[in-house]
Amino acid sequence: MDFQDTDIQLLIKFISQLTGTNFIVDRRVKGKVTVYSPSRISTDEAYEVFKSVLEVHGFTIVPQGAVTKIVPMVAARNMSVPTLSAPSGGEGPDDKVVTQIVPLDFASSADLAKTLGPLVSKEGLLTSYGPGNILIINDYHSNIRRILTIIREADRKSMDASIGVFPMVNGNAKDAAEMVTKLLDSRSKIRAKRGDSVPHSVVGAERINTVIFIGGADDLRIVKNLVKSMDEPTPRGKGDIHLVYLENADAESAAKVLQSLVEDTTTVADTKERKVISKDVKVVADKATNSLAISARPDDFSLLEETIRKLDIPRRQVYVEALIMEVSADKGLSFGVNWGIGGSTHIRGTDGFVFGGSNPGGAPGVADTKNNAFNMPSGFSAGLVLFPFKIGDKLFGSVESVISASKVDTGFRILATPQLLTLDNEEAKVDVVDTIPYVEKVTTKSENTDESQTIKYKDVGVKLTVTPQIGKQNSLRLKLHQEVSRVVNKTVKVSESEPLLLAPTTKKREVETTVQVENGQTIVIAGLLARDESRDRNQIPGLGDMPGLGWLFKQRNTSTSDTNLLLFLTPRIIDTVDNARRMYREKRSFMEKVGVSDEGLGLPWIAPATLGAPVFEK
Repeated sequence: MDFQDTDIQLLIKFISQLTGTNFIVDRRVKGKVTVYSPSRISTDEAYEVFKSVLEVHGFTIVPQGAVTKIVPMVAARNMSVPTLSAPSGGEGPDDKVVTQIVPLDFASSADLAKTLGPLVSKEGLLTSYGPGNILIINDYHSNIRRILTIIREADRKSMDASIGVFPMVNGNAKDAAEMVTKLLDSRSKIRAKRGDSVPHSVVGAERINTVIFIGGADDLRIVKNLVKSMDEPTPRGKGDIHLVYLENADAESAAKVLQSLVEDTTTVADTKERKVISKDVKVVADKATNSLAISARPDDFSLLEETIRKLDIPRRQVYVEALIMEVSADKGLSFGVNWGIGGSTHIRGTDGFVFGGSNPGGAPGVADTKNNAFNMPSGFSAGLVLFPFKIGDKLFGSVESVISASKVDTGFRILATPQLLTLDNEEAKVDVVDTIPYVEKVTTKSENTDESQTIKYKDVGVKLTVTPQIGKQNSLRLKLHQEVSRVVNKTVKVSESEPLLLAPTTKKREVETTVQVENGQTIVIAGLLARDESRDRNQIPGLGDMPGLGWLFKQRNTSTSDTNLLLFLTPRIIDTVDNARRMYREKRSFMEKVGVSDEGLGLPWIAPATLGAPVFEK
């Protein structure tokens, strides 16, 4: 049952149809009402909500025979409302207006009328009848019961009762009354042992936010001081609403973590030894200002504040440089990389052989023991690179020397040299592709030769995706996905009578893997072999086209070439500003020395940083 800024007359009509009650509405009953009910409620519950709405707006219901009147609270005094005389206030709906007659035995009705007057609702009435020492109260049933509680405590024989009414401005009267009651109960237990305990009663009137006390004079002075100290303004920054601006973390992600933390801690069964955050805590992220709006009591916020501080720290970055290249098999399929450590302590001070992959062709063999270079197996392989290493009959001291060799040697072809900078545990992606069209569907009309083609596009080229994760000892876990594709044929011919159809054929080499590497080390992924086939035809002009004998004067050649796709990857952790500046200076110095290749490819900085010229073996 939800109503937002709805005319009260429409609400009355809705309840009348729902419950079948006949209402007579006073013309003074006007206004807009708002009701929110997130869950389904019964008809009886809806009627109770309706009476509470009327009470909030200063109206009440007065049953009279087969109809029910809806009138302003002030007008209800002059109507036939129920009159109660039971000391307890009797039974009845809390939102119903009644008249209560309260005879007093010991207290003065005139004095109590003056003291209790502020507790009656704005439309209610409290008066006294002196000759009979009687109080007459006209108000909502729920408020009358609260007033009767105070009257019973005040109207006692031989009681040196003192009454104190303490309105609160900043504090909450209900919370204050509960705290004061606990303190006085503890004090009463101590005094009871001495035999001088005095009864007391403390009530928090929520409607007027007032603490009401009845008891001994000594307790009254204590209560007055306690309420005054609890009614101090909340210090700045110690309220229930807190705004926290984040400098490094993402507000939306942090809000999800904190809200999950609140939901998890409220389900903990053993709360005696744990600080559990209240379930009423709410965390909302503001994307525009990258801040968190938190609704929490000060003690709950202090627990969240430390967690926020730990989440809002600068995240380390990873600078990844890659070299993607093809090596012709004509240079020798034994791509020799120094897979063996061979006594070196470049990797964790470990001696031995480092190699991983799939090798259907057999185990790797030693290509050149003099230079400590090992042959690459014919299958898919991945491992760490130590220098020097061989490609074919050439020995190289660094990856940069390979790049230099590619300028003068057609056996090496650089596909891309991407350089990526990304946050820890965040994906970085680079695409160097051409978008080519292809015919997905051809539609021909039956009545004529008109036809329509549906054209779509696909990306062909080099794609590299890297997701780094930094470990505790500055080791790096890299999740890699590489794809290299190219066009083989752009068109196909369905038949001799049909025109060429735009349907390119592509070849794709793809690898997806996860590797572990130390900071600054270079890894290589190889073994992605591809075979290209080309066909050439040579003939003597004129004679080669002769029927029957033309084949004597022409020649057809079919050649194949194999290429091996290699991916060199070097990740570096950037965790300080000085580290980033040093990286920038080294990169700038290197680019000034090396420059840019003829193809416009930037040359990456891969350890070691010095550019070594290729060494040719005899």
